[in-house]
Parts: sequence; C-alpha cells; structure tokens
Amino acid sequence: MTTRKPSGKATIETAGFNRGALVVERTNHYRRMKLIYKLAQIPIVVAPDSEDARVLIKESVGEEAEYASMMRAAVKSNFRIV
Repeated sequence: MTTRKPSGKATIETAGFNRGALVVERTNHYRRMKLIYKLAQIPIVVAPDSEDARVLIKESVGEEAEYASMMRAAVKSNFRIV
C-alpha cells in the first residue's frame, strides 16, 4: 500500500508501520473494505445488502475503528488510493 503525503510516509517509517505482517494485514483490510464500499454504492433496490455495507463503511471511519485514518482517506478518495 502506498501513501500520497510525505507526512504519511514519515509517520509510517517512524512508527514502524512497514513491518511485513502489519503491511499484509493493513492491505487485506483495505481490500475488504474497498469491496464493501463498492457494494455500498449499489442502490438498495438492486442489492438489499448495500445498506449493511453503508453501515460498515460508516463504522470503519469512526474514531475507535481499526485503521480509521486509512479508511477516512480511502473513503474521501473513493478508494482510489490503491
């Protein structure tokens, strides 16, 4: 996973977020949430589960959510980060 801001890169390096297993975990989380985000965009009439997807996306950007900052950036960019 790449980051666009130099400050984000510095934070990742300083905090040690580039550890192998953590990178894999974070990337997998991003990929799962990207699929859920795509489902959330489908009208409820076509895909009733899209409402559940919207709730999951909303929860993923909350202060207590895992990787919340990454998810806020992903949602803001319509998951065009990666």
